[in-house]
Amino acid sequence: MNIGCHCVLFGPAIATDTDGVLGALAESGCKGVELGARFFGIDRHVELKEALERHGLMLAGLHTAVPLIQLLDHPEESLKTMAAAAKSLEDMPVRNIIMTGNVENRDQIIREDARLADAGSVKELAAKVDEIAAQIKDGYGVQIHYHNHSWEFQNNGLIYRTLLSETEHLLFCLDTGWAATAGQDPVELIQQNPGRFQYLHLRDYNRAAVKDAADFKQMQERAFTELGEGDMGYQRLAGCVRKAVGAGGWAVIEYERGEVNALRYVKAVAYLKGVLAGIG
Repeated sequence: MNIGCHCVLFGPAIATDTDGVLGALAESGCKGVELGARFFGIDRHVELKEALERHGLMLAGLHTAVPLIQLLDHPEESLKTMAAAAKSLEDMPVRNIIMTGNVENRDQIIREDARLADAGSVKELAAKVDEIAAQIKDGYGVQIHYHNHSWEFQNNGLIYRTLLSETEHLLFCLDTGWAATAGQDPVELIQQNPGRFQYLHLRDYNRAAVKDAADFKQMQERAFTELGEGDMGYQRLAGCVRKAVGAGGWAVIEYERGEVNALRYVKAVAYLKGVLAGIG
């Protein structure tokens, strides 16, 4: 299992101080990083590859967003977005797109579009994203992994569970933190869907803060904590993740809010490696 760190904590600095951010993250002992197309763009891939090589890192995944409604109404635009991102990875040794299906009304997606709460429409959405995943894999050798927040688990998990059951070519980047705050057990999700999770986001969370959060924004700002200091239960999760992703998969530690300090990642990587060593 490869351990990575997510650059989202540093925001636009990954584009303006690329060597500074990568150098600091390399000190953690991680093997690679994930970064967002919204911060770095996709046109500087040669520069990015050279910077990664200077610091002994790989690009674990390129995070790219596509609106869920766009998948229903204009799938050709979604394919265009994914193809552009995939092309930027053609010289990278690892080729993963981490796809987020954006919505605006994060607290009640039915306000976004009633079709997102309709089983037939969501099944249609799943078919379209699976077709895109197949085309991107065949055309560029790039694997798309669907990344969840909490909204996919609304309506008894309609969107997420439909994506799992109705796709063949799409894999999943399980964000363990968002799944847990939505009342899901990441270990059960992984164990019940073998082979679908080869890339994960690792977070920790505070159960009491989840209960007190009034909306998505508060959850994002207050619910997550340092790895190993919350209620996730890494003694149980870590072994499950390692088995699921295998030798070639990725477990990417993600801090999204809080102090912008790479030492948080240094401590998190050390903690995760310690847990893995302890469970053999």
